[in-house]
Amino acid sequence: MDSRRRRLPRRRRGRCGHRELGSKPRRSGLVLVAAHHSRSRHGFTLIEILAVVLIIGLTFGFVLPNLDSSRSRRLENRGRSIANLVHVARQGAITSGAEHRLWFQLDDGIMRVDWYVTEERADEAYGGPTERLAEVKPEANGATTVSLSPPEKEGRDYYPVASKYGENASLPLDYWVTGIETPEGFIEAGEVQLVFGRDGTTDYAEVLITDAWDNQLIVEIQPLMDRVRLRRPEED
Repeated sequence: MDSRRRRLPRRRRGRCGHRELGSKPRRSGLVLVAAHHSRSRHGFTLIEILAVVLIIGLTFGFVLPNLDSSRSRRLENRGRSIANLVHVARQGAITSGAEHRLWFQLDDGIMRVDWYVTEERADEAYGGPTERLAEVKPEANGATTVSLSPPEKEGRDYYPVASKYGENASLPLDYWVTGIETPEGFIEAGEVQLVFGRDGTTDYAEVLITDAWDNQLIVEIQPLMDRVRLRRPEED
């Protein structure tokens, strides 16, 4: 028997150093470390988190001011619509020689422009002049007499003006008239009228508008300066 230790045959490898199929894989510390490092990449580093927070902050910094500016413009547009009704009522009183009013129903949130005329004049404005007949009175003997005296003057009342401004209107959704400051005090419910004389004069008044985001705007009617001013309550 040969005393020398027999050499075991070396395990044959395939080409390019790859192990043959069915051979047992060798463990490597390098492979284990690489696998552990790959699993740790599922988290975020502090720099990545700070970058995301910075981007979100910049986004809100640009969006929020633009949103507030957009709401402010829409609120001012609602104020201008009421200021336009004030102008229509005043000019209508001057040109027609009849008293006008800007009428509000605060409970229902509606408004319109009326004028103080007879029913006949209101009908004429809507559908043209109406023909009036002489008053005929029967006599006891069957004869009739015609009165040549002018008809009695009919009473006047407020009627909607014959235009789109005489139709009931309201502010868009999320906007409403909270109240109106008048010489009698601040009114928050019921009917309120701002009357314009035949020369266009009226009393000082403030119309307060509020939106769904608690922003407020005042439509200030300044008769002495003959103008309507839009301002914020904080400007007082």
